[in-house]
Amino acid sequence: AQPPSDKVEFLSSLLANYMEDRDSLHVREYYARFLSDYADSPAAFTIKMMYNLDSKNAVGKRCPSFSFRTMDDSTQFITDAALHGKVAILHFWAPELDHYINSLEGMYAQYRKDGLEIVSFCIGGTASQAAEYRKRGHPMKWKNARIRNTWDHDVMDVFDVAGAPYIILIDRDGIILQSSATFYLQEMFALEVRAAVLKGK
Repeated sequence: AQPPSDKVEFLSSLLANYMEDRDSLHVREYYARFLSDYADSPAAFTIKMMYNLDSKNAVGKRCPSFSFRTMDDSTQFITDAALHGKVAILHFWAPELDHYINSLEGMYAQYRKDGLEIVSFCIGGTASQAAEYRKRGHPMKWKNARIRNTWDHDVMDVFDVAGAPYIILIDRDGIILQSSATFYLQEMFALEVRAAVLKGK
């Protein structure tokens, strides 16, 4: 049976509020209650995607340490340390499997001067396919990680990312603010990016 919509909205709202307050005790309590009471509902799937508390990329956790060669210059590296003090979007994609490039390009143009950084990890296809995709109209003029010619499990294992597209938003202290395989709602994500960028300014 489907859970009552008002109950779903209430629990979802509580989770969001506790997550915003970084109240980990209540987040875990209501997360567990939701998955226990409504485990078979579509709503539970959405909640688990947005608040997977056991994942390395769960909201409230610190961004995992990483160091990967860049796609554009194999002598250069992208690291988590280089993102300290910046709001960062970690963007996991594969050629022809990403529908969010336009939104990311807009955010980057708007907030780059305020300290927004984007790091894209191409985790599928070949290096030549990724280069061709960027050449055809999406240059992605931010940091891009170099890939191998298979699904890049080194990258995927570090971040607990199972596929593309996937988005992780990190604040200036390296704490994960949001992670989602669905970009849940692009409008909501844009608001979270704006709030993170403007916080403390």
